[in-house]
Amino acid sequence: AYQLNPSYGDAFWSLANTKTYRFSDEEIAQMQTQQNNKALALTDKVQLNFATGKAFEDREDYNQAFQAYQEGNKLQHAHSGFDITKVEQQVAEQIKYCTAELFESRGNLGLNLPDPIFIVGLPRAGSTLLEQILASHSQVDGTMELHNILGLASRLRGRSNNKSDQEAQYPKNLNEINPEYFKRFGQQFIDET
Repeated sequence: AYQLNPSYGDAFWSLANTKTYRFSDEEIAQMQTQQNNKALALTDKVQLNFATGKAFEDREDYNQAFQAYQEGNKLQHAHSGFDITKVEQQVAEQIKYCTAELFESRGNLGLNLPDPIFIVGLPRAGSTLLEQILASHSQVDGTMELHNILGLASRLRGRSNNKSDQEAQYPKNLNEINPEYFKRFGQQFIDET
């Protein structure tokens, strides 16, 4: 694919991910040339940098590998919208409002069904493998990664009607939500998945 389109970063990145592929000097030079192409899409630049990093890493040229990885990460980060301060604030709010008392008082709300089974884990922790093992049972259906819960949290986050209070309402509003809504949330989740 990269021979037809030399700036196609995904082709180089896919080769780099095969673990056994080793880039030639010419391919590395081609990737480096394309990285300087001003008209190149951001995704292609990021993928070319990561593929170049892998090429140098395979050659044990760790300085050049690090530079390529660093540039790829810098490009990716500049356009990702990730804000560590916001994440830290959200985690602090979860800790503050999602207490044992909240779960004790509201733990039996929602849809009273034996399904679904939620598998939660960090990347590379084995959650996909666990899902595949469970899904091999005839009465279990694996759904892969779903974003329904994140969507619900986003809707619950909402904003206050008070213009001076622009603080997110979720998760502090969990204790104030009408108990009947939890059943609706559960049914909506089942219907959508």
